[in-house]
Amino acid sequence: MEWQPSRLQEALAILASFSLIIYDRITKTVSIHRVVREYANYRLTKEDLQNFSNITASTLYFATSTNHREMGYSFREALLSHISFFVSNHNDKFASDIGLEDWAETLSSFSTTFRNRGQCEMALDLEVRAMELRSRLLGSEHPDRLRSMNRMGRRLRELKRPHEAVRLDEEVVKSRAEVFGKNYPEALVSAECLAASYIMLGRVEAGMKLMATVVNVRQQDFGEAHIGTLTTMSYTAGCYRGLGRYKEALRLEQRVFSQRR
Repeated sequence: MEWQPSRLQEALAILASFSLIIYDRITKTVSIHRVVREYANYRLTKEDLQNFSNITASTLYFATSTNHREMGYSFREALLSHISFFVSNHNDKFASDIGLEDWAETLSSFSTTFRNRGQCEMALDLEVRAMELRSRLLGSEHPDRLRSMNRMGRRLRELKRPHEAVRLDEEVVKSRAEVFGKNYPEALVSAECLAASYIMLGRVEAGMKLMATVVNVRQQDFGEAHIGTLTTMSYTAGCYRGLGRYKEALRLEQRVFSQRR
């Protein structure tokens, strides 16, 4: 069926005329009148509530999958409020009726939304839930479970908790190397994350050595002009600058600049 915004606007206008909803034309948000909501909750059957929960989870997931830069501030704030309420009222048992893996992906999407708003503690909590669900359903070495762990490591670094991040990153690096090989693209990403955790923890030489290894592998497999290689080189140059090793940083930055011209 073709999407027709005018039909939606017409439906909203009719509902608003009966005071069933409140439509804010400035923020372009819709809310159900409290009395209507309470009445609906009282009258709905358990099956109806489950169906509406499924629809809500899907709607929030797709909303968080859009480009956050395209969202207005008011919409983002309202979205976070809805997500917070929803996840606080639905434990992971709820997922059995909508497809467990879909729920894990939804939790990860919610986590990213909170992280983009600077709420890293909430983002970490949601990613932990996604990881635990995937671990239980898919096994400890499943790629999706390892991706969740990788994101958990990022959240922990953002929260200045490198000791915990290192343990996660080391497990991901080991698992990905054993399952896919140490030169597999996602194995290289996890190695970069581990290097970042080492550096934050003060294990600078170990971190820089690992980062140099990633740069070399990317150069050999993809070439120096590849975006992945250049991104890693830029990050490594930034690490050198932070350590006061300006000559090494400059050499890398010049190489990156020459490839990106």
